[in-house]
Amino acid sequence: DAGYRILYDPAVAAYHHTNQTGRTVYGEAYWKRNALNKSRVGWRLLPHPYPITIMLIWSAAVLFKTRKPSVVWEVWRSLWHERRLLASERKPIGSKTVQYLKQIGARLLY
Repeated sequence: DAGYRILYDPAVAAYHHTNQTGRTVYGEAYWKRNALNKSRVGWRLLPHPYPITIMLIWSAAVLFKTRKPSVVWEVWRSLWHERRLLASERKPIGSKTVQYLKQIGARLLY
């Protein structure tokens, strides 16, 4: 929606060097951080119902991976406390962009 165009070529591969230096998020914290970040991006940029499906699916993933409902509640509690900020920053992409993302097979539901 900002006027940029992104080209995708499935023949291009990006290889990233794995370096554990500086990686401080493991286990429960890793899944909690992932769920929070995916949900924040969804609430800021995606039209409904996608932010809701992202929250639900990532909450299920956190529960499955950690086996701790308390971690899921921490995610939801954090998002609840950030609700005004997320609402003020909310600028969902347009329907043409959603259509394009669906056309190229982008993950919108989660």
